[in-house]
Amino acid sequence: MTPSHAPTTAFAGLDVGKAFCQLAILLPEGTTVQRPIPTTPDGFAQMVELCQKHQVALVVMECTGRLEIPPAVELWHAGIPVSIISPRQSHAFAKALGRAAKTDRLDADLLARFAQRIRPNPTEKLSEYHLELREWATRRRQLMGMLIQEKNRLAQARAQSLQENIQRHLRLLTQQLDAVDQQIHDHLQRDPQLHAAVARLESVPGISRIAATQLIVALPELGTLTRRTVASLAGLAPMAHDSGTLAGPRAIRGGRANARTALFMPALCATRFNPVIKAMYTRLRAAGQRPIVALIACMRKLLIILNSMLKQHKTWDQFILKSTSPSA
Repeated sequence: MTPSHAPTTAFAGLDVGKAFCQLAILLPEGTTVQRPIPTTPDGFAQMVELCQKHQVALVVMECTGRLEIPPAVELWHAGIPVSIISPRQSHAFAKALGRAAKTDRLDADLLARFAQRIRPNPTEKLSEYHLELREWATRRRQLMGMLIQEKNRLAQARAQSLQENIQRHLRLLTQQLDAVDQQIHDHLQRDPQLHAAVARLESVPGISRIAATQLIVALPELGTLTRRTVASLAGLAPMAHDSGTLAGPRAIRGGRANARTALFMPALCATRFNPVIKAMYTRLRAAGQRPIVALIACMRKLLIILNSMLKQHKTWDQFILKSTSPSA
């Protein structure tokens, strides 16, 4: 790096763990400050103090399945930009640098260098209401998974006593699922912005309240992005695979798997009950596209429509009326 292109600010990487996080601050002169951070209120306060002391412009951490949320919240509250990236991105960056060794200190240093060289966009700050809603939505997915597992076990159980045991557990899980659904409903009622967003999504034929909630949780940026960006964020943008005269098949990859999961059933229902999506699916199938290819294209189309609806603060009927009006 030439002197004229040398960084003029500090960047940080945070390797997230259950009991400790490792903080690495890459200073403008090229040296690195390393600190182990306990995952406690005092530890997070120390992390924020160090970032403020060295005027950190961006902190990068990996998405680890909710362990990254507590330190991210503390950094958000302090006004320090945070970017939560996919582990796939950091692994690819490590390969590009030729790094094979792996320790907490090395991982934190790698994330700090990723922040300095790649400069990923900061992750949008989530409100306390949204964070709580995400936890309830996650709990609902867990309960649904346990219900499916227990129903499969019930179908294979032969002993009467075992069947009764599984049925008791199924009743308990169903009661807990109902309670979680009520908590999600009450939570949405307390936040006018989230309630309005879910209501707009729910107005689309094929989308239930639960599906709308899962979409808001998976894509809190929905309604603020361009059509290409939102499709890429959900991993629904077709990727080219061309070289020279070879034109390879397009495929989707990357993005947020939970967003695609949340979109799958609504898109499948929309191919039957939503006139816009149904017409698109029928046209693609008539053109010879395989069912899964046509469905993925419909998922992308549905997501782009939902993004536009939230951006324009319109329900389905209002959006379609505007789209089909002569002046549209």
